[in-house]
Amino acid sequence: MAAGFLGASAPPVLRSTSAPEREAPPPPATIAQMNWLIGTWSGTGIGDAPAHENWLRGSDSTLVGTFVQQTADGDIAFTEHMYITEQDDSLVLKLKHFNSDLTGWEEKAEMLTFPLSWIDQCVAKFGGVTFRCIAMDNPSLGLMITVKMKEGDELGFRLRRTDMAVAAQCADPWDISGQEACYADVLRQADAQKARYLAAAIENQTWVANTIAERRYLKEPDPLDRPDLSVVEGIAASEAAFTAYRDAECGAVFAKVKGAATPLSKSLTCAIRLTEDRTYIIWRNWLAGTEVIPSILPEPQPVP
Repeated sequence: MAAGFLGASAPPVLRSTSAPEREAPPPPATIAQMNWLIGTWSGTGIGDAPAHENWLRGSDSTLVGTFVQQTADGDIAFTEHMYITEQDDSLVLKLKHFNSDLTGWEEKAEMLTFPLSWIDQCVAKFGGVTFRCIAMDNPSLGLMITVKMKEGDELGFRLRRTDMAVAAQCADPWDISGQEACYADVLRQADAQKARYLAAAIENQTWVANTIAERRYLKEPDPLDRPDLSVVEGIAASEAAFTAYRDAECGAVFAKVKGAATPLSKSLTCAIRLTEDRTYIIWRNWLAGTEVIPSILPEPQPVP
């Protein structure tokens, strides 16, 4: 269903098809209890395709959110416009869906409305839609959104914070040298994590190539049973290209702001974000599991 859904202009399912029947009065709550959700999040959604969500404070009583579900090819499958707002001493989630051409799923004056049914630290359930952080003591580590469908199935959206994970650690504006040392240490950790994931990817693909050669799985195997290491060589080449790109891109950032008070910090944060993105790509392409095969390494998280 997910594959057909991503390719359809009129999707057969919504992230939640209708508001569930209310079994109990909504619990008392204020919008301040949802502040941990504010920020930019990216990860995977329907069909394991890329998904992105952003929340900002619209007013003292409302958070405004946008959601983008992409296709596996990176095109827009659909988007959502969302409010979490105070209502009757509780909270309510309201949302509308749009196709990639901005035509709406709901009628012009209609929207989906989900009263709050349960709330606790770093988790909120609005009918069949649940927002839950992965680590209650550090919400920026990740966000899990589950959506229970009308037919009984459940969709999962696993996202990670992409906008403030590093800045919160090293953002002392009065200690420039300390700030730079902090960012340099975070970059060393990010590089170490990337190196571990890269080594695992190369090791696994080397094993795959050797196994194929030994068992002569290829239609035209090498006469000497030598492994085809083109995939391994491609991974190594892409890593070299990434290193050159990161150096050039973040060097340009440094040159742009070299007259500012913290040019090195700007360059280092550029390198940290690109490195963490690169580690995630290595994991997604070479180490992530499937429904029947476990991941070789867990999904990488922003450096703590």
